[in-house]
Amino acid sequence: MPSHMATEHNSAEGSQRCHDCVDHACASCTFCCEHGIHTDSDISTVIHLDSEGYFFVKLEGQEIKIQADTGAQTSLINRRLLMDVPEFNMNSIQPPETTFYSVDNKRLDVIGIVQLMISIHDRLFYVDFHVIQSDNYVCILGLPFLQRYKIAICP
Repeated sequence: MPSHMATEHNSAEGSQRCHDCVDHACASCTFCCEHGIHTDSDISTVIHLDSEGYFFVKLEGQEIKIQADTGAQTSLINRRLLMDVPEFNMNSIQPPETTFYSVDNKRLDVIGIVQLMISIHDRLFYVDFHVIQSDNYVCILGLPFLQRYKIAICP
């Protein structure tokens, strides 16, 4: 398995390779096969997951473990995690717009929406996270974020 740190592989020619890929962009990776990503220009960043399905990012400058979930229709962050982020103002959370359900069809307790900065491979992204009150989830990057920024996931 890959190490716990996410890594991006770029050759001098600009080809991005990952996991078991040889001369093309992630043709053997689950995310790429499911979403029709087949050329180098289709991918901007490649992340490698650890054995538990996580990778590391910097959230507002603080390193955290995060999941990438191609089945999630939004990005989620646990309220407890936000409280550990230095200088985060809970008043910046906007009221929720919709209701979300977990994979086992249980309603998620959504507190609101907040935009946060994350860094993946020193690239900065602003992510709209739905803040939840839950013991089951810490931080998840959902499919819309992954597709918008052309992020490929490799096991």
